[in-house]
Amino acid sequence: MPLLPTGMRRRFVRAYWELRWKQDDPGGPWLDRDVSADIVQAVDGGWFAAGSPAIDVGCGRGDVAAWLASRGFPTVGVDIAPSAIALARKTHGEVPGQLEFVAADVCAEPLPDRRFGVFIDRGCFHQLDTRDRESFARNVAIAAAPGARFLLFVKAFRDGVPIGDPDERDRRTREVEDVFAGSFTIDRIRETHLDRFATLPGLVFWMTRRGE
Repeated sequence: MPLLPTGMRRRFVRAYWELRWKQDDPGGPWLDRDVSADIVQAVDGGWFAAGSPAIDVGCGRGDVAAWLASRGFPTVGVDIAPSAIALARKTHGEVPGQLEFVAADVCAEPLPDRRFGVFIDRGCFHQLDTRDRESFARNVAIAAAPGARFLLFVKAFRDGVPIGDPDERDRRTREVEDVFAGSFTIDRIRETHLDRFATLPGLVFWMTRRGE
């Protein structure tokens, strides 16, 4: 992206995603992803503490947020595009204190004013301009309760790079560590897919908020 001032760059990004979500059929493999097996495992295995307030960053249509709410996690879905939030509300409805959807740019403004114990990001962080990653991580850390758990999905093993390639894994790990090391520890890293059709390979970082 051109070297625009931060505010202008963020407005451009918001406008881009708003245009995508305003379409009658937004398309894209990021739309119909279902709930990742990693998320299901984190819930069923108790890695996410039962009943913890949860937030889905870059929630899109809200499927993951709605699923978490159905499993007893009071959940907020956040997306930069108001049209995505409108679609999430139309698709899943809202129940105050159980399921809510909020339009916000996590890189430019704080998350909802509460502390969350569960974080999901399946497709937001890896889309960010490198100049916006520090502010993203800072706003996530501010909203994270001590010991909060974070599943961070990032794209990897694309453009002919084989799944499991160690150099690619190391490169993506350094990117995450460079941004989150001050606030989160990485508990484990696994290969995954960011869509239910297994066409978008990536890595998922299981992370825990450092003590304050």
